[in-house]
Amino acid sequence: MNFKRIVSILILPFLIGSITACSHDELKTPNQDLPSASAASTGCAAMDKVFEAEMKNSSAGREFLQAIAIEDKGDDMQKTEERSEKVLKTWLAFLADVKKEEPYKKLKDAAGDDPKAAKALQSLDAYTDIVKKLTSGEVTQFPHEEEAKQQLELGETPEENPEFVRLQTEQVEHHNTLSECMPSWPVTF
Repeated sequence: MNFKRIVSILILPFLIGSITACSHDELKTPNQDLPSASAASTGCAAMDKVFEAEMKNSSAGREFLQAIAIEDKGDDMQKTEERSEKVLKTWLAFLADVKKEEPYKKLKDAAGDDPKAAKALQSLDAYTDIVKKLTSGEVTQFPHEEEAKQQLELGETPEENPEFVRLQTEQVEHHNTLSECMPSWPVTF
């Protein structure tokens, strides 16, 4: 059992699935095959257009879409792990790209004075900070990583770091806020 894979999956509150590309020029967005959803407000709808355009048009967004387009049938653990790591890496790069001055200003302008959109912007800030802490190792899942690895290999459940659990819970809450505001925010990939 690969410890890195377990941690990668646990830090992302997403269902890792298989999404294929339409063509080289037109990549599917993560929620394209899901039932359509409406943005929570006018400001959220405007933010959603900006977010989706950034995902489709920025190099970081396209790299993320290409990563999730890699088909994973689940029959090869190494390929599944490689895909998961690539999706995570490109998702983090895309989040960093969205937080840059110009894209973030577009989101902020789109939000206007809409309270739901303002809450989503706060959630984007918090979500990005939390993901950075969880994926960088700043906050680890287990207080004693080596002991936890041994326990996992024995099929036991190690004690989790309470800070990790708290941040992961907050991450899910922020993810839900973003998903409700912007229908193009990935819920599965």
